[in-house]
Amino acid sequence: MIVNGVEFSEFEFHPVVHLTAEYNVLDLSTPETAETPKIPEARERGNQKFSIGKYNEKREGMYTAEIFASVRNIHVGIDIGGPPGTEIFAPYAGEVFAFQDHTDSGNYGPTIVLQHELAGKKLYSLYGHLRRDSLSRMALRKRIVGGELFAWIGDEKENGGWPSHLHFQISWEAPNNCDMPGVVGEAEREHALAKYPDPRLILGPIY
Repeated sequence: MIVNGVEFSEFEFHPVVHLTAEYNVLDLSTPETAETPKIPEARERGNQKFSIGKYNEKREGMYTAEIFASVRNIHVGIDIGGPPGTEIFAPYAGEVFAFQDHTDSGNYGPTIVLQHELAGKKLYSLYGHLRRDSLSRMALRKRIVGGELFAWIGDEKENGGWPSHLHFQISWEAPNNCDMPGVVGEAEREHALAKYPDPRLILGPIY
């Protein structure tokens, strides 16, 4: 598929997380109730180790922390739910663009952004909700080899208060302050989907 002039099928990407053969693909588009709980209960149904939270999904009633201003509910990354300590690998060669611990409630917690170059164009990949010691290995402009183990999924006590998962997002624009909005308002949806393309371009057809 050609996106922004880049033919992604020409590149070989390493898995960001080694998923098991079976995992849950979540539907987080309906408001949470006692009968239809969201993460983590939904991830644990069926005794699956991993789960996938979809891109471009409208998640009503899920983002209640102050940072979301009650209007952001379109998810523009992909969530990979898994146990704390799950290994995270670089999908493609690049360098460390930024790293930061976003400690406010509901935010990403420990976060890393890598910069890659594909067909002469820069692409940025964000990894949020990490284990804190992932940041101790980082240095700005540090070279990262495709397939390199460079981070781990964090637990709820250190990842912004979320059940353990990786938020993976890509961007054509360099992010500010090691941050990309993981969810946007409906009025921003079209612009955001162009700026933050579908991570399955890199992750492959995981759902």
